[in-house]
Amino acid sequence: MSKLKPKSQSLPVINPNAAGIDIGGRFHVVAVPPDRSDKSVQTFKAFTGDIHNMARWLTKCRITTVAMESTGVLKNLKRQAERMGLTLQAKEECVS
Repeated sequence: MSKLKPKSQSLPVINPNAAGIDIGGRFHVVAVPPDRSDKSVQTFKAFTGDIHNMARWLTKCRITTVAMESTGVLKNLKRQAERMGLTLQAKEECVS
């Protein structure tokens, strides 16, 4: 019996200069397109200095738009990203 190989499906790229951030209370996980960095997924702590480092890394990776998902407060991250000239697409969810 032969094994069926799943067909590779890929979604179209809408914005090649976009990154995604999963925002957590202690750390944030950031993903950029694989051609922008040797390590395209990085983790940054949630402290102000680390957020500054994350914004600098995103700028170095030529990112202009950031999509964020969070179950908490985005204020510090949004403020720093806006200072760096990044466009934000944030989705906040309520946790009960």
